Amino acid sequence: MKKANPYAALFGLFLVGASSLLQAAPPEHPHQQRPAHQQQQAHRKPVAAAHRKDPPKVGERPQAVRPAQPAPARPGHAPVPLQARHHAPPRDFTPVHRAFHERRAQIGAGRPLPHGLRIERGRPLPHGYGKRLTAHQLRGLPHYHGYEWRRVGNDVVLVTLASGLVYAILANVL
Repeated sequence: MKKANPYAALFGLFLVGASSLLQAAPPEHPHQQRPAHQQQQAHRKPVAAAHRKDPPKVGERPQAVRPAQPAPARPGHAPVPLQARHHAPPRDFTPVHRAFHERRAQIGAGRPLPHGLRIERGRPLPHGYGKRLTAHQLRGLPHYHGYEWRRVGNDVVLVTLASGLVYAILANVL
């Protein structure tokens, strides 16, 4: 008796399994209805092509380009000036130090840290310390997106909102 080739048997099993999968999938015909979300995607124009304009004709002046408009304010929020958006903190806080020192009477000192606790740059502010400044106290002081000013004793600290880490310490400004 002859032995069956093992590769031929595996190939036969593969064909049987593949044929059932091919029969289960419906054929793709050009006149066949597609689901609604696929029909909408098929008729969309590319974004770049939708905004493209023809070049000016010979002897015709090109149209003036409008400057970018600031984003509209959200309902219930005051519009933020364009130059104040996403303003990163500076490396040198000398002018900010002077601004806080000039307004120290209206800001006032905060509760000092107890003996033994220290504020360190790059570490979280100790829990329960660092009082937020009010809008009246912050008037005329720089605002940095993603950061907030807090006062601890005679110091003012710039803290990141996302992580609560101390970014900068302005010592003895109040």
